[in-house]
This record gives sequence, structure tokens and C-alpha cells, in this order.
Amino acid sequence: MNGTALALLKRASIGAFSLALSFLVSSPAAAQRETKLTPQAVAQIQALAVEKESRTPAQRKIDSQLIYAAKMAAGQAIAQGVATLEVDVPVTDGLADVNVSGKVTPRVLAAIESLGGTVLSSSVPFSTVHALVPLDRLEKLASFID
Repeated sequence: MNGTALALLKRASIGAFSLALSFLVSSPAAAQRETKLTPQAVAQIQALAVEKESRTPAQRKIDSQLIYAAKMAAGQAIAQGVATLEVDVPVTDGLADVNVSGKVTPRVLAAIESLGGTVLSSSVPFSTVHALVPLDRLEKLASFID
């Protein structure tokens, strides 16, 4: 999309988990708090970090909570040793309520519709599309758009 990064964002607080994970793993206070974490918790945090680093270019465009919701809906583990996580993703009948950030074009709108989604609204000036998109098609949508 002409260098504009496309991000599929859920409507509620986005990236809070990533921010918390980043703080927990990299802050100076982490060393003090680490002694309070169980070995299982440390292993799960490390597994989530490995999972995030192993994502495809399309997956890197998608909010982590959406990826986790899609994996859980498909019966997949989120990461090694992490079967499920609590996510805040509005999903009804398999359709995730998302905002797509990036240049709004007829091609983007057609891609959403062709993948079984519904465009609820779009704004060219704000470079966003509000849509309902099947959880299992989010990665396809992200890879379809440049």
C-alpha cells in the first residue's frame, strides 16, 4: 500500500498485551519481578515471544489478539505450551469486528467482500475501514493487501 503499513486492529484496547509483555521482559524491574514468576509463566512468556518472532509478513500486519482468537477458534495452540489466552476480540458468528488501517481503495474494499467480510464503513481521509471479517480469513486479507 505505497509503504503504508496495513494493520488489522481490534476495536478495543490494542496491543496492551504486547506492551505488557515487552515491559515485563525488557524492563530493569523485570529482574526483580522475575523471581515472583513461576517457571511455567516464564516458559509461556518465552514461547509467546518466539511465536511472535516467527510470524509471516502477513501475520505481522495483524494484531496479536486477533491472531490468538483465530488460532483458538481453529483449535490450534497459540504457542508451545500456551493452549489458550484471554482475548478481547468482538466476534459474532465467526466474524471479527476489525478496523483495517491503510489507504482505502476499491481493491481493499473488494478484498474484504471477496473473503466473506462486510464493510461497515470506510474513511478515505482517516485511512480506515471498519469491517466484519471471518477470523479464518484475516491472514489472507493481510497478505492480499500490499
